[in-house]
Amino acid sequence: MAMEIKIDPESKIVQGVSSGSYSREESQENFLNLVDAAVKHGIPKILLDARELKGTLSAVDRYFYAGFAADQSRQLAVAKLLPGGLSLAIVLPEDMFDGSKFGENVAFNRGMSFKVFCEFEKALAWLVSLP
Repeated sequence: MAMEIKIDPESKIVQGVSSGSYSREESQENFLNLVDAAVKHGIPKILLDARELKGTLSAVDRYFYAGFAADQSRQLAVAKLLPGGLSLAIVLPEDMFDGSKFGENVAFNRGMSFKVFCEFEKALAWLVSLP
């Protein structure tokens, strides 16, 4: 999995673009790189564009990724590196999108703002709307 990270100073969003074949380990490593950029720039909003990702996301993958992201967010809040924690929007290709919102529920139950979209513009609008 490849990851490109950019900072959008106007919208104050850390953007990551992920492509290649899905791997749980690499996706977590890439998320940590996004978190590092967020902390470095003091930006609590992350937009992960994974529309070019290939592969399958099982319910177990969704559970572990959402839980991992929420745990990282909580650690940042506790350490006061990003006091409100993180907000994460992920844009997935339609064939990987899970309409049941399982991952969102896992993250929400652990205290994180987390949403999954199929459309980049909707994900961006949601993040911009957050305080």
